[in-house]
Formats: sequence, structure tokens, C-alpha cells
Amino acid sequence: MSSLISGNQKHLTLDNRVFIEKCLDQDMAMKDIAKPLCKDPSTISKEVKKHRTFHPHNDLALKGSANRCANKKDCSLKKVCPATKLCTGRCASCKKINCNKVCKDFVPDTCSRLLRAPFVCNGCPSKTGCRKDKYYYRATTANRDYRTILVESREGINTTEEDLKVLDEIISPLIRQGQSPAMILMNHPDLGVILLLESLYFACMGLGLLIIINSDKQKLTIVMRQ
Repeated sequence: MSSLISGNQKHLTLDNRVFIEKCLDQDMAMKDIAKPLCKDPSTISKEVKKHRTFHPHNDLALKGSANRCANKKDCSLKKVCPATKLCTGRCASCKKINCNKVCKDFVPDTCSRLLRAPFVCNGCPSKTGCRKDKYYYRATTANRDYRTILVESREGINTTEEDLKVLDEIISPLIRQGQSPAMILMNHPDLGVILLLESLYFACMGLGLLIIINSDKQKLTIVMRQ
């Protein structure tokens, strides 16, 4: 691999993410992945954790009988299932009924790789026969997620229909009259849900932007003033 990967110094590109995926497939450490990208290891860790994809275990492949509880080795519970009142064995060892589905103390057995770096199963040598839930980092998926979030953040802020009605009927007219968000909130203390408007309002005023509220599309959009 190249000693230095070119690209935007601020944001990760698709090529950067492809490089990250290949490194994870080789089970490389975060610091070794970060160095060629001229990034801090924490940046790579955040990227992987934020955009990793979940792959649940396959119940059908395991025929629903695998005990996936983190406490299965030490568990001594009996008669967890009401259908086996005459049973005297440990529920954790039962081959007829999966206690995971009926036990209130069930704790999913999570691999330590997912709780700390590398946070994914890409380079795990045991992933093929592993019965636990998995996470993988895929460059194309990660980049698509990033682009989606970027577009949504530029288009507007999603909110509920009820909140938008409040904005349309109360907040917007008052802002057009010249009232500040602080004054509006003082006179309407029940509108705490609209606190986000304070930062939006002053940012828009300072940059010559206009707040447009569209109740039909349930969005609050910021555009350049004409």
C-alpha cells in the first residue's frame, strides 16, 4: 500500500474508505491505517464505528438451537421454560428448547472485537464459523451513508408534523415581525422544543439566509436570500 494516500485533508473520500476496508480486512491496527491517510487514529475509529453495518446471526443456519447467551457457561437456571416442568437439567444445556427466547436474564454474547478496536469482524480469522452477531465495514456502504447524511443536512432539518405546525403558525410570523427567538420563548415557554431555532435564526441573519418552512414535506429549509 502507498505510504501516503492523497485526498481531502478534512473529509474522507471513497478512495480513503476503500483503503480503510482493505486494511481492516488485513486486521491492521487503527494507528497503522490512520498514518498513510494523515489522520488521527481516533478519526478512523469514529468512521468505522459510525458506518459499520450490522449482520445478525443466522438462526436458520444454526437451526435455532445455539445458545448465544454470554452467561451460558456459568448459568445454573432451571425450569425457565414452563413447558418443561418435569425437567431437572440446566436450561443452558437444553437441546430441545432454546432458553434464549424465554429467559428474562438472557444477555447476548457480544464479541470483544466489537467493543474495542477494530470494532468490526472484517479481519477476524474466526468469522466463518462464528455464531455471534457481526459488524462489517464496507467502503461503498460507508460512503453512501456519509453522502446521504451530507445531503440531508444541506436540504433541511427533519422534524415532526406537530412541531412544524407550531413553527408555521406561531414562530415564523413573530420572527417576520422582528421578534428574537429569546423574546418568543419568553412569551411562549411551552415552545421549548423550538430551541433549535435560536442558533438557526442568528446564523441565517448573519449569512443573509432565509428560513423556509414547508409543512407538507415536514422540513425546515435554509436557502440564500435573493
